[in-house]
Amino acid sequence: MVKVSCISATPQPKKVIAAGVLNMRGDMRHSLDDISDAEADEIFNEMQKTALNGVFEWITLVFQIDGVSRAFTHQAVRHRVGFSFSQESMRFTKVKDMDVICGPSVKTDEQKALWADTMNKVEEAYHKLIDAGVETQDARGILPTNVVTRIGIGTNYRALVGLAGDRLCLQAQGEWREVIRQMKEEVRRVWGDDFADYLHPVCFHEKRCKFESIFDRPCPIQERWK
Repeated sequence: MVKVSCISATPQPKKVIAAGVLNMRGDMRHSLDDISDAEADEIFNEMQKTALNGVFEWITLVFQIDGVSRAFTHQAVRHRVGFSFSQESMRFTKVKDMDVICGPSVKTDEQKALWADTMNKVEEAYHKLIDAGVETQDARGILPTNVVTRIGIGTNYRALVGLAGDRLCLQAQGEWREVIRQMKEEVRRVWGDDFADYLHPVCFHEKRCKFESIFDRPCPIQERWK
């Protein structure tokens, strides 16, 4: 089961953003105490109306994400700018009881039986290799892509908005939507509703669908932007 926790977040994020915006207007404040809550709220609301949101990079979060597949983490680390990662190493960590995420298209009894039988054989072979003296860094080569793992992600808010935009889209694999849903709730817990509610699929920000080519998947909400 996926679990997401935010273990670090910039304090007073709206005031930090406001300080950056005020700099651009020639009104530098040297203490967050010099920025009122009302002023910070107004500036944050205005920032949602512009693409000039570089100051969103001034506020950061760190998430611990447990119970996801290696396929998920392979996709996660493709998000390069504004992110840092700390992932469980299968090179050094011995998998004791192999847990594997089974995709939703494995539906029939025959498909499920084939999947389970294959996973059992892989796990058995992995432990036999370890017991025979093969190092974990070499034995891991037979582990399935969907073996369960964990990863820590550090990010700034601007990058997180982009991540949510791409991965809440129905083009993304379903595993992502649950992770982002929990990330949003953690953002809501540490920063409040305004920051959480700004995390939408990219089409909600751009008022158009970015995935309409012949190799994109059909989306049930594409029509609303036409």
